[in-house]
Formats: sequence, C-alpha cells, structure tokens
Amino acid sequence: MPSRQKSIFLLLVLALVANAGEWHFDDANAGAGLVTDLRLSASSQVEAAAWAEYAKGLYILGGKGATFADAAPHFSRALLHLPDSPYLLRTLVGPRLVAKDWSACMAELAPVVAAHPGAVMPNLVYADLLEEMGKRDEAIEHLQKTLATTAWGDARVVKELAQKHWAAKQGEAAADLYVQALRHESLRDNVTLACAAAAIWHAYAEVLLAEATEPSWGLRRQVASWRKRARRQVMALAKRMEAAGDASASKESGFDERLLVGSLLADLGEWKRLEEYIDTFAPTLAGGASRFAWADLRLRLLGQRQDIAAMRSLYRELLADMQLPRALLFAAGEFYLEHEQLAEAVEVFERLQGSEPNNMGLRLQLAHMYLQADAPQKGMALLAPVSVLPARGLLLRAHLWRRLGDQERAYADMKKAAETAKAGKDDDFFSIGYYFTLAMICETTGRIDEAIEVCRIAYKREPENPACANFLGYLLADHNRELPYARELIDQALAKEPDSIAYLDSRAWVYFRLGLVQDAMIVMADLLQRDGEQEDSEGVIADHAGDIYAANGYMQLARFYWGLALDKAGGEDARRIRAKLAP
Repeated sequence: MPSRQKSIFLLLVLALVANAGEWHFDDANAGAGLVTDLRLSASSQVEAAAWAEYAKGLYILGGKGATFADAAPHFSRALLHLPDSPYLLRTLVGPRLVAKDWSACMAELAPVVAAHPGAVMPNLVYADLLEEMGKRDEAIEHLQKTLATTAWGDARVVKELAQKHWAAKQGEAAADLYVQALRHESLRDNVTLACAAAAIWHAYAEVLLAEATEPSWGLRRQVASWRKRARRQVMALAKRMEAAGDASASKESGFDERLLVGSLLADLGEWKRLEEYIDTFAPTLAGGASRFAWADLRLRLLGQRQDIAAMRSLYRELLADMQLPRALLFAAGEFYLEHEQLAEAVEVFERLQGSEPNNMGLRLQLAHMYLQADAPQKGMALLAPVSVLPARGLLLRAHLWRRLGDQERAYADMKKAAETAKAGKDDDFFSIGYYFTLAMICETTGRIDEAIEVCRIAYKREPENPACANFLGYLLADHNRELPYARELIDQALAKEPDSIAYLDSRAWVYFRLGLVQDAMIVMADLLQRDGEQEDSEGVIADHAGDIYAANGYMQLARFYWGLALDKAGGEDARRIRAKLAP
C-alpha cells in the first residue's frame, strides 16, 4: 500500500476511534457473549485524538507541494494532547530546529507550554528557544515557573536553570539553586544532580578567586566555604558509590555514575582518594562497557603523578583493543609525540587516518610526522589524492619536496601557499618560519635577491627577534652584500643571545668576509671550544672553520675541518668541499 494511502487509512481509523464515545450492539450480540461496551477511557480518548492529529499532519505533509508549515498545526495539537511524548515533540520541533527557525518553533510550541506548564520537555525546549533568540532573562524566568509548577520534582529543570544562570554569569544564583534543590527529598538521592551541584560549587569558588585582584578576608572565607561544600559532597558520593558497588552502573542508559564521581575527585585534586576509588572498582572493570572511560580516568591520575612508564604501559594495553575510542586513540598519539616516540605516534595516527580518510587535519598531521621521520615519500603519497590543498598543506608539501631534493617544486608550492593564504585572508599563515623557509629555498635555487628581500620582510615584521636579525645578517655576509650592515645585524642578535653558537658562527663569517681573518679565527676558536661542532648537523660551521683557518695559514687545521664538513655535507656543498681538499 503506498505511503499516502497508509496515512489516509491511519487517519480514518484514529479519527473514528477518537470520536467514538459508545458503540451499540443488539441483544443478540450480548447473548452471544460478545463485548458490547467498547467505550474508551478518558486517557485512551486523549491518546487516540493525539495520534489522529499526528496522522492528519502526516497526510498533509505527503501531499504535493506541501510544506512543514502546513502540517505543523496538527503536530502542535497532537503534542497538546500528549505533552510528555518525546516522539511528538521531536516531530514538531525537529525540522524547525534544523532550519534554525526559532520564532516559528516558539509559536507552534507556545500553546503546549501554556496549557501544560508542568510538562518538562516542552518547557525545557521552549526555554532554550528563548535563549537562542537572545532572551536569556525570559528563559530563566520561564524555567523558574516550570520548577515551581513541578514542585522541584524533576532534576532536569534544576540543571537546565542552573546552566542558564551560569551562562548569564550568575554564578551565585546557580550555586544557591543547587543548595535549595538538594534540600528537597525528591531530588536528594539523584546522583547526577548531586555531581552537578558539586561541580558548580567548585567552579564558582574558582571564579570568585580568579575575578578578585586582591581577595579580601571575607571573600577568601566564602571561597573556602564553597570548596568545602563541594569536597564534602564529592567525598560522600564516593562512599555511596563504593557501598553500592556495581549497582550504580546498572542503568538502562548504560551510564556509569561511578565515573562521574571519579571525574569530580580528579577535578577537585583529590588524587589519593581517586586512587583508592579506582582500586575499589578495578576487579569489575575489565571488559565492561565503560572500561575505556575508566582507563581515561586512570591516565589522568598517572599523568598528575608524572608516572610516564605506567602511562606508556597502559596506552600499550589500550592500543591492543581495536575498539579503542577515537578520543583515547588520539590521546595516545599525542602522548607518544610529547615523549618523542615518533614511530609509535606514526602507528597511532595511521590508524586514526585510516578510520577517517576525509579528515584533512589528520592527513596533514600524519604527513608532517612522515616528514619528521625522514619518510618524505610516504608524506607525498598521503597528500597525493588531495586535489586542492589548503595553504598549510601546500607549505607542508613544499617541505616534503625540499627534503626530496626538488627545490623548484618546493619554491612553487611556497608561492602557491602564500597566494592561497592571502585569498583566504589568513594573516596568521605568514609566520617567521614561513619567511625563513622561503628564503632558504630561494637561496638554494639561486634567487639570491629574492631570498634577501624575504629576510628583510621577516626582520621588518619582528625587528626585536634575534633570529630575524641573524638570518638577514648572515645571508648578506654569505653573499658579500652590505657587509657593515650585516655585521651590525649579527651584533644585534648576539647582544640578546651572546652564547648562541649559530650567531657566533655568523660573527666569525662576517669578519671573514670583511677581511678581518684574525678576528674571525678568534671567534671561531671560541665557539669550537663550546662544542659548537655538536650543533653543526650540516657541516656549515666546520666548513667555515676550514676557510678561516686556511686564510690564517693553518692548512692542516683547515683540512681537518673541511674533512669534518664533508662527512656531513651533501650535493653541491660536498663537491665544493672536495675541491678545497684536492691536492
């Protein structure tokens, strides 16, 4: 049967039932033992009327050219009959919320909340709509009326009202609301409400302290009082959970209230008590539905203790489970990165990226990790399927091309990245690191004038940054440009970081270019005594040392340092150094 015909059939049946008060049968039927009184109870009549209105709405919605607005009055009347039906509520407000049509949604919901001020869900939604429309004070007032109408009988109203007080920066009102709520017998045993109360009390104490430039004795006493109340609440909840055991986790929703209490112990810094709390439940956690959340809580405890070995062991155990949630998987990857375990981090992020192939952020992060792991081919393969890379993706690919030795493609991607960032008005893209990288690529590809100009831009942006001063000074010196100015720039950098090996090398080199070879040798000897060679990954300092010692007539020393430089250099630099070593 086509859906529209089904709707018509349902409409007719429900309308008939809804309007039936009493059906009469003849005496023959009664004599046959058949039921003759088919009158509906009052509640059944209300329910039938509600679903009849719902069916009418569906019927209208299925018509050609019909819109939700045509059916909404019927859905509204259906909810008016059954205000506690979550299904009817979703039917009425769902499409409006998706379309963000707050005013229409409010208009359709208004008759329901007016007729049923004690119906919790419609009134909560109505208050949210008021807030969305910038009427937070009205939303708070509406919830206060709902709370009074329900006689403080529903924790959801309390929590929503407290949240709105908090969002309005009415922390004291939110905190006091929970104090009042927990005095009501109907709410006293609600664990989630008690946890929310403790969280608000603790947060309010911290806000009070943070907002006071010079806390008075009275304010400190108030802060201590709220902290004490929060701590007392959480400690009592922890004891209650331990006494209840697994019962506190056996909810239909699958929600584990024990976890909520454990998180609060962590938030309050009660680490010793948290350890005892976790150990109490440890035997029952293996294989449970909430095992990952408990593991996350234990990781917080271990992180606070800085027990890296135990964290590493727990992450290894968790990663063996292929059902590990994304949040913990990502945390594992971040942990490995933070503790310089790049290979392990790569494995984790490969797993993440495999499960989210369309996540550009993960793709770029993994490609960057391949670059760090000196696996540029893998990085390029990961970026290859992406037809349009963002500015930072192009920058990353430029670094990969550079590592692969293709400087021209690296240059092209650097320029394209800049164009993309400018088009997107991404001013944060143009960091000092971008200019340094572009300058190095320009120099490598023979674009010396452009390299110097790029360094000038970087120095102009951050004239107090010694790295900018040194980079420009060294580049000028290396190409015999503006040597007095280059010396001035390098001196400026060393004034701020006098022990920098890189800056001392720049000074030695600018002295050499200026013909002050003895001064250059003194500076070079000083930095070599400081183990400057250890920071010379590409052999540049050793190469400079060789040239400076040769200029001073110490050829054996020169050849020694050129030999060290050759061991680290590659490509054109290696060929140039070999020429110096030739007999």
